[in-house]
Amino acid sequence: MSERQRLRIRRDAIERSWAAFMSGEDAGAVRREVLSSWQRTTHQVTPEVTAAPTSTHHCDPGPLLASTHILDREFKATMQDSGLIVALADARGLIVWTTGEPALLRLGEQANFVAGALWDEASMGINAVSLALTSDGPSTVWSAEHWSSSLHAWSCYAAPIRHPETDQPLGVLNFSMPWDRGHPLASTAVVALAQRLAPEILANSGRSAVPDPNVLLLHVLGRHRASLAGTPLNLTRRQTEILVLLALRPDGISLEELHAELYGDAAVGIGTLKAEVSHLRRLLEGRISRAPYRLAGPVGVDALDLLTELQAGRVRDAVARYAGPLLAWSESPRLIRLGRTVEVALRDAVIAGTDHEVALALALKLEDDTELAEHALRVLPDGDARRHIMRAHLTSIA
Repeated sequence: MSERQRLRIRRDAIERSWAAFMSGEDAGAVRREVLSSWQRTTHQVTPEVTAAPTSTHHCDPGPLLASTHILDREFKATMQDSGLIVALADARGLIVWTTGEPALLRLGEQANFVAGALWDEASMGINAVSLALTSDGPSTVWSAEHWSSSLHAWSCYAAPIRHPETDQPLGVLNFSMPWDRGHPLASTAVVALAQRLAPEILANSGRSAVPDPNVLLLHVLGRHRASLAGTPLNLTRRQTEILVLLALRPDGISLEELHAELYGDAAVGIGTLKAEVSHLRRLLEGRISRAPYRLAGPVGVDALDLLTELQAGRVRDAVARYAGPLLAWSESPRLIRLGRTVEVALRDAVIAGTDHEVALALALKLEDDTELAEHALRVLPDGDARRHIMRAHLTSIA
């Protein structure tokens, strides 16, 4: 049996569930978030809706549009035959920009998948844009999972674009393609690009990326970066390590302790570290105290925020925060332990639960983790179109 035949069988099963629900019968094996949306939409939108409404509410799409050069750079060379539509929507689900394969764009126009159209749940029922907004996380809506029967020929992936510091929604990035062209990397790609768009949108909106005007923010998961009072800091790797170690010791740390946590047994003179701290103190305008070393003022570290989310039971939020390994290049014994703590705590929390969206999201981030991928496959509902993606993924890493 070919992959397309297997997909056809799954599509037919979801079509039957959709038809059963529309007839007032038990929908059967349908993802929880899909069924919940269908139930909310029953008295709002007819399933025969064929096109999204054009919004009469005007807003300034300038900051979103200013970020599209990133998408142009990513897709310009391949869009003519990409089998893909890329769309950018604001935080309400209003599309502000599209690009893609011309033939698919024309098909999209039939459903008013164009700039100025509103694709929230109240207008079109469940679709990838609306699900990304209602779930505040990456979403996939495949074939007959769409509320509108006119969208059953599509497979769609979306991710919210969030304020890097406050997590407030800035918009949604969406990939749409024919139902039988879904790709295992589509979910990962849309999330990664959404993360890249956020700083560009903020830079063009004139909005500060920092809620507290005095906060020192350290991003150490994935690509490391830092800012002070909203101004980016150009830190070396060593300076980043030192600041994180200081943030881990809010009550202060001696020079000798800091040396041990940073260098371990490496033969690095104590004077070298002392000079590094002195330089950092000048860079931070005196926000490092002397004897013991302590960071003054509010400090935020994304890895510590993630652990706080886990302690509060907010596993989905913790997974959303995880952008990659903690300073993967670091040889600091203390930071290696912290990175391991973050990863183990996160995956254990996911594996202990049954939230398949969370499991799938983390499995796509920790790509070589067989146990996590097996768990994601276990908790994905029967008939979920993404099961074939996880099976293919497991095969590739086994």
